[in-house]
Amino acid sequence: MPALTWLHHEDLNPQSPAWAAARQAHGLDTPAVVIFDRPRIERRGYTLKRVVFLYECAIETGAELYDGDPLDLLQKLLAQHHAEALYATRTADPRITAQGDRLGVAWVDPPAFVTLPGPADLKRFSRYWRKAERLAGRPTGQA
Repeated sequence: MPALTWLHHEDLNPQSPAWAAARQAHGLDTPAVVIFDRPRIERRGYTLKRVVFLYECAIETGAELYDGDPLDLLQKLLAQHHAEALYATRTADPRITAQGDRLGVAWVDPPAFVTLPGPADLKRFSRYWRKAERLAGRPTGQA
């Protein structure tokens, strides 16, 4: 069963968890795509510097780059690649989530920022950060 990986703007990373999951499940030749959603970029007021940064990150992934409506393009690319599965890294961005849900994306959870040794006190950021900052530079899972 062929698959496709969508590397959205929050996941422009050659070691994307979604791409890793797709490759593990479907083989190393699983393609990935990055789609520059121009209306979203304009609506959010991204500066040219930010767009160039995103482009440089996208180039570094080695994925195929496209410009246009992600929903439209992903539907066409799924058909073109005869892909039956679409992978993407879970995001808090409601627009990306809605687009992915419409396409039946297999969401892959990103690695945790830190794994705290006990319950997190989220009433104040400083309380959380006191616990988290010691662990923030370490690979996830190391205490």
